[in-house]
Amino acid sequence: MSTQTYLLRSCLSFSLMSLLACTQPPSNQSPAFAPVQNQVPFTQLPGSDANMNSTQAQAQTSQAPILASPIQSSPRSSASPINAAGTSEVPVASTRPTFPANLPIGSLPANLPVQAPYSPPGAAGTGDFRLQDRFLTDQDTFNQWQAVSLTLSGNQLFVGAIDQKSPTKGTVIQMDPSGANWKDIGKSLLATITLGASGYKIGADLRGMAADASGHLTVIESNQQLHQLRAPDYKLTTMQLAFGGARDLVFSNQNYYIASADGIQQINPTDKSVKLFSPVIATGGLTADSANYLYIIVGDKIQKLDPSGQSGELIRGLKQAIDVAVDAEGDIFVLESTQILWFNANGEAKGSIGRSEFSDARAIAIDTIGNLYVADAGLDYTESAVFKFTRTPA
Repeated sequence: MSTQTYLLRSCLSFSLMSLLACTQPPSNQSPAFAPVQNQVPFTQLPGSDANMNSTQAQAQTSQAPILASPIQSSPRSSASPINAAGTSEVPVASTRPTFPANLPIGSLPANLPVQAPYSPPGAAGTGDFRLQDRFLTDQDTFNQWQAVSLTLSGNQLFVGAIDQKSPTKGTVIQMDPSGANWKDIGKSLLATITLGASGYKIGADLRGMAADASGHLTVIESNQQLHQLRAPDYKLTTMQLAFGGARDLVFSNQNYYIASADGIQQINPTDKSVKLFSPVIATGGLTADSANYLYIIVGDKIQKLDPSGQSGELIRGLKQAIDVAVDAEGDIFVLESTQILWFNANGEAKGSIGRSEFSDARAIAIDTIGNLYVADAGLDYTESAVFKFTRTPA
């Protein structure tokens, strides 16, 4: 064999062996196409790194869900912390309690702690009012007066009162809003001389009282009697009405309005003409606001009448409502037998005032600065009084 032929065969053998060596895998590694044993499939988590290994992904998916509702998560940092061994770590969120997740709407767990509801000032109890004073109705030696009505005119408080001892009678008591300068203005000179009932024209059926823009007083009885006391000397005159069952009256829009068993009657003070203003039958008192709207107690409701006589229900669900008053802000005060209920102009409850202060409450009035006055007949004349509640600063 020639030398050239030998060298050519040797080179070909060497090249073939090198080629085979390059295509064989190392002895300690599985072939590339061999299946991996015990491989754990996982679902790629939103926001996770694409190169996360299976162990890290399994750690992420093994955690229990924290809340049933979706939570906006903060962006994940591209750089993972490095532990002492030099390998990358993925932070694992701490386990948060699932309580009260997955509760049906409208249900609560049985062991949920319950605290008292927040009650802002004016929402309950005495609200923004406090009892300032209590004026005795009866400050007379010879009579036994009990308060059944009241009104305010200027800086004077007028109380309609009755004496139930025989012979029964009624009167009007004048005093300052502080309870001072008590005076019986319903009696005539004859009553002063005889010290009896013959000088009193107002009867014990007195139901309501109101003052007009000039300070003249009008008193209504249930038995078709209307009495006027004209300022400043309060000389009394009486007229007969064409309807009965009167409960209360108010002065508004240059007219008197009387709540009667025949509906709301309108009386023109000039010619004394009477006409039916509204067929609403009141069961308690009535009042008016500065816009000449009337507020009337009808059973367990307050009805509001506009100046044309159209009515609508404003408040309902009352218990033993007796009288009503409205302040300059439009807030409504409803007198019940043992308390005053306080509502805003929309009829939404704001609280209660004077709870359990009264023995036999009969009427409520409010002055121009928001003080409330309640006429309480009391259990007898020794207890009858006018309660004054003043507005406290907010």
